[in-house]
Amino acid sequence: MSSASDVAKEKEMLRRDLYKELGVERTASEKEIKKAYRNKARDVHPDKNPSPEAAAVFHKLKEAYDFLKEPQNRAKLDMHLDNWRKQQERTEAMDSVLREKRSDMDKREAAAEDRERNYRKINSQPSRADKAPAGRGSKPIGKSSSSIPAQ
Repeated sequence: MSSASDVAKEKEMLRRDLYKELGVERTASEKEIKKAYRNKARDVHPDKNPSPEAAAVFHKLKEAYDFLKEPQNRAKLDMHLDNWRKQQERTEAMDSVLREKRSDMDKREAAAEDRERNYRKINSQPSRADKAPAGRGSKPIGKSSSSIPAQ
């Protein structure tokens, strides 16, 4: 039976792309994985590399190799990576649909703003009767001058 720490460690390993850490393809054979591990480990081994982060990188490489050399762990990782890729594709498809709908909504809003702007422009212009110049020969609008009672 696995302990809680083993389960937590496995979950942490499944979140990482161990193939990328080792620099191999997912289709790599066990020999290719081992060869990639040895080449990288030799470069970052704390005895050979004085860099302060070399020990941490070496430890991560060792964890990745130890995890991938077990066939059942590798199958689990492949399943998780496949599921992650499918989730990314679904997310991108949904994002595409949302971008399309947002673009359509922006176009409709812009058209509505144009219509409103034109409506305001038309309604803010004075009518022809309001434009008539007051001067000679102009009559007031409404009642004629003959209908005004004399005083």
